[in-house]
Amino acid sequence: MTKPALLAVLALTLAGCSTAAQWQKPNVSEAQMSEDMRACRGAALSRARDSASPLASPSWNTSGDMLEQDRVRDRLETERQRESVVEARSYDDCMGGHGYSRVAP
Repeated sequence: MTKPALLAVLALTLAGCSTAAQWQKPNVSEAQMSEDMRACRGAALSRARDSASPLASPSWNTSGDMLEQDRVRDRLETERQRESVVEARSYDDCMGGHGYSRVAP
């Protein structure tokens, strides 16, 4: 399996776990849980964006060489997958930091 394909599988697995997971915390209202989830989503997205490499910048261009364009496209896709992993982990860390535990859906 190629590195980009492996990263894609890992990213989808981790992202899927975060979105499919149910979170619980004793004595917390639905409103508080929704607020914590919203805050953690925002923090995770921000951390993923902050971790982006300069390569992910839309202003980064290449020559008209098709092979080079394919390489750039592959690197950008790998970067997006890495950002997805960072986002999923950050979300989980944030929810855990707020005292939540994951339970199976």
